[in-house]
Amino acid sequence: MVGAVLVAGRGLTSTSSPIPGGISSPPVLLVTAAIASVGSLVGYRYRRKLRPVLRRITRGFSLVTSPRSFVTRVLSWKIVAWTLRVGAVYAFLVAFHLPATSMLGFGLGMQASTAITDIVFGAAALSVVANPEDIRNALRTLRPRREPRRRAAVSTSSS
Repeated sequence: MVGAVLVAGRGLTSTSSPIPGGISSPPVLLVTAAIASVGSLVGYRYRRKLRPVLRRITRGFSLVTSPRSFVTRVLSWKIVAWTLRVGAVYAFLVAFHLPATSMLGFGLGMQASTAITDIVFGAAALSVVANPEDIRNALRTLRPRREPRRRAAVSTSSS
């Protein structure tokens, strides 16, 4: 809900916003602060019950540490799902005699925006759940390893 209110933005923002690039409407600020406060209190109250859940979530993210397993176990199936969705949308549009090209472009745009939203929320969840060291280790595995170059010994002899 908060995300929808923040994204809606245009009618809620003005140039005199107290938050840089943010919302100037007092009711929206009040509701946002109330939701954040209640969420913080609930999280604090149930922190012992949340710890095992957070550990399981962290274990689920361990798949990201291996690029090969991520590609074979996750990304390949995502590509298959996208292909099937696009094919199904195209088949329905053709079956109902609708202009498939423009509607298909709209559908692909929706898929892309959904994927971007998933990535943003996933990164936010990852930053909340994982340790900074775990994130660094996962990113280190994605970088190609460089072999240190050996420098040729240069001798400077004075004659």
